Amino acid sequence: MKILLRLAAAAVLSGCGLESNPLWLMMAVDKTVITMDDSVRVTLAVSNTSDRTVETHAESEYGPCLPGFEVTDEEGRQVHMFVVCSTELRAKVILQPGESFQVVTWWHPDISRVGITPIGPGRYTMRGAVFGDNEIVRSGAFDILI
Repeated sequence: MKILLRLAAAAVLSGCGLESNPLWLMMAVDKTVITMDDSVRVTLAVSNTSDRTVETHAESEYGPCLPGFEVTDEEGRQVHMFVVCSTELRAKVILQPGESFQVVTWWHPDISRVGITPIGPGRYTMRGAVFGDNEIVRSGAFDILI
């Protein structure tokens, strides 16, 4: 019981997803206070914690068009990076029980928008978000101050 409580506490502190989906998602960021021309390095760890296979996006698919995280502003509005993306279908993989992968990606506030409006200084909330078993699995959140 003590071990389970320690794991749950560690998961909360490190931005982990503890949802019913068989994927476990942990997100870490390299900094939480930045300037507009800076960037945040985002590391995602995705693991299949179930005893069955799980379909998810391939590790190679993550980048500006599929960042693996969500950002919202102080009003809860979705923030996106302003990039041109292909409409091609994304490659998926089947993760076996116990299998995992890691993704390193970046958030660039200087090319981020709410709708078509560039974002400015303020507090933003970031959480990991990956596809798994036909739904989005989210991690715990981090506040980023610009």
